[in-house]
Amino acid sequence: MTEVTHPASWQRIWRENRMYFITFFILWLIGFGIYLGIAQGDDILFFNRRRTGFGDFFFRYGTQMGEEIAYIAVGMILIFYSYRHLIMIPFVGLAVTLVSALMKSIFSHPRPFRWFQENGLDGLIKTIEGVSINMGANSFPSGHTMSAFALYTFLALCVPRKRVNSVILLALPVMVGISRIYLIKHFLKDVLLGALVGLMIGVLIYRLQYVLFKYPHSWMDNSLTIRPRTQIEEVIEEVETTTKKEKEEAVKPESEK
Repeated sequence: MTEVTHPASWQRIWRENRMYFITFFILWLIGFGIYLGIAQGDDILFFNRRRTGFGDFFFRYGTQMGEEIAYIAVGMILIFYSYRHLIMIPFVGLAVTLVSALMKSIFSHPRPFRWFQENGLDGLIKTIEGVSINMGANSFPSGHTMSAFALYTFLALCVPRKRVNSVILLALPVMVGISRIYLIKHFLKDVLLGALVGLMIGVLIYRLQYVLFKYPHSWMDNSLTIRPRTQIEEVIEEVETTTKKEKEEAVKPESEK
């Protein structure tokens, strides 16, 4: 009998989203390698010395993709996929808020501009018009980056067409992370930790929705565009899909297996 894997099983999450995860870890390791090879503040100076009018405009508004407006936009998308996913959006935001606040209070690392000022290097930095200067000790990790990776990772796990959506939904949080350095809000190390923690939050909240609410659910697994589906319909579709893949594998020549 063909085994039907649960949507929240680690096996299925990896199988359906491995392109997203593999690309993430490749980019993260590249970023970590850069971090190991530069001195504190070099990341800020790199972007600050290459500022342009377009870059100022793009990142000033692009950074908002990790803020509340992005959660509203994602919610409007998920309402067409599943009410279950839609309900979990506030949980993503709440988890990010709590984890970010806790970690910031534990580490208490200075913001970039404060660090440059304390080291007598603030004259090297050119501020960006319309962007506030943060002088607190709450830089590590980046809350915006954590928020963006949590939100878009959760969305990536929820939507179909994984290959296309993986590229788009990974590009958005990466852009948010870069914007935090460009806008002199965070160092690269803040962004790297925020990205990693955000990814974990997105995956855990995705799994949590199936722990809090039974699957399948009479109305929760419907949407504005999907009629109510019975449990037997869900199982039949899963079995048919899996069986089809197994048959395709069976007819392949040995050299292709």
